[in-house]
Amino acid sequence: MRVVAVVPVHNEIAASQGVVRAAGEASDAVLVVDDGSTDGTGEAMASLAAGLDTVAVLTLRPNRGKAVALAAAFRSVLAWADAGLLEDGDALVTLDGDGQHPPSAIPDLAARIGPGGADLAIGRRDLSRYPPSKRLGNRVLSGWGRLCSGFPFADLECGMRAIRISALRRVLPYFGGRRYSGEHEVGVIAARLGLAIDDGCPIEGGPYVAGARPADALSIMLHGAAASGRAAAGRPARPHRVPELAPPPPSLAAAARAARRAAP
Repeated sequence: MRVVAVVPVHNEIAASQGVVRAAGEASDAVLVVDDGSTDGTGEAMASLAAGLDTVAVLTLRPNRGKAVALAAAFRSVLAWADAGLLEDGDALVTLDGDGQHPPSAIPDLAARIGPGGADLAIGRRDLSRYPPSKRLGNRVLSGWGRLCSGFPFADLECGMRAIRISALRRVLPYFGGRRYSGEHEVGVIAARLGLAIDDGCPIEGGPYVAGARPADALSIMLHGAAASGRAAAGRPARPHRVPELAPPPPSLAAAARAARRAAP
């Protein structure tokens, strides 16, 4: 099973380079989506990709929000699979570029969607070191996800998770994705479609980095409910207008060529 790590970044030049390097060591390929950074993060990612054949970078201008960055990554990785560079049993693992998620957990998450495993594996963080407002918000949103989907999510908002390529194909048509709703939507859509979900993978969280505002919670809840309704009704979402897809990293294309040559 091959593993592609997806790292959305926005103005995270201090942490993102180390995250991407470590993710590259724990996976077969890394796709970085620079969502309109203005602090030099995009240039740093491009420089990193120039020296590492396992890293590809997609740049969005202007800033479109994390959910759109994820949608662009999902579409790009499925395009790589359509080109024969990945198989439906391979895995996509997402993690944030700000250092909150340990790249060392990538193999464990990916293993949970290996043969006979889940379709979607969601990390479960230890939130004890997080501010009370963050812990409360997480409980509310995870509880809302349970109401929308029927699955007893423990940490639905955790951005570190793995999904099988075949499962991503089923989820993406219903993914609306607005600002910070991406994680929530993927979870409730997967549950509504009857995919196998494992949300018990412990994640050793890094330092808390503020992201979504309290006002974003209402947006997440509304878009999560809408995504759940679309999946239940079999009604696709309106696709995002993402101008381009990311080219695959050279290492992925080389691995696919080697596999074809070795095939009987």
